[in-house]
Amino acid sequence: MVDQWQAINKMSKSVIDLLKQTTEGLFMPSESEYPFNVVHWEFFNLNETTIQEKTGIIGNVRTVTVDDFFRGVTKQEDWYEEEEQNIAKRFESLVLVLKSNLDEAKVYEIGNREVHAYILGTKDGEIIGISTVVIRT
Repeated sequence: MVDQWQAINKMSKSVIDLLKQTTEGLFMPSESEYPFNVVHWEFFNLNETTIQEKTGIIGNVRTVTVDDFFRGVTKQEDWYEEEEQNIAKRFESLVLVLKSNLDEAKVYEIGNREVHAYILGTKDGEIIGISTVVIRT
C-alpha cells in the first residue's frame, strides 16, 4: 500500500503542514469552541451540492468569503488583554495563510445552528483547507 503522503506533491504537503502549524491549539470561538482540522481531497467540482456529498453533512449551504467568516475573530479591540490580542493575531495569520496559499479560497457553511464550516481552496489540482464547527444561537 502506498503511503498517502507519497501521493501528495511537495507544494500541497507544505501548505498542509503550514495549515497544521497555524491552527495548532487554535479554537474557533462560538457557543462552544471547536478545533480546526486540515482537509485534503482530490479535486472535484466544489459547489453547494458536492460539499454535502463529500462531507456527508446535509443542510442549508451558504458560501461566504474568508474575510467575512473570520471578521469577528481578527478584529483588534482597544480593551483586549494581551492573550486576546495574541489570539486575534493568530487568526489574522491564519487568514493570510489561507488567502496567500490557496486559489479561490472560500467558506462553505453547512447547517443553521450547528454550522460545519469548510474553509477550502485549491492548490496544484487538489482541494485543501480546514474545517471547524460554529454553534450559532
